[in-house]
Amino acid sequence: MIVLWPDVEDMKTRILRAVQCAYAIQNELHMADLDKDNNVQLSVKCGIGIGNVSVLHIGGVLNRVEYLAVGEPLLQGKFNFLPRQI
Repeated sequence: MIVLWPDVEDMKTRILRAVQCAYAIQNELHMADLDKDNNVQLSVKCGIGIGNVSVLHIGGVLNRVEYLAVGEPLLQGKFNFLPRQI
């Protein structure tokens, strides 16, 4: 999931909101039981990138439309998180 905040607030406020949301997601969903009969639990990991992104509208063929977010913030996140790390 990628979440973007518009630049109507200063960067410090947007970063604070992103961290608060990441913690809220962790607290609500980490280790949630997806299938209790088979002992399947959700492991949630969150990363935060800061900066400008572009959202591209791709497609339009065969009634399919895709959106693609690109930019430096998407490269900033680490992909080797441990569960419950942000």
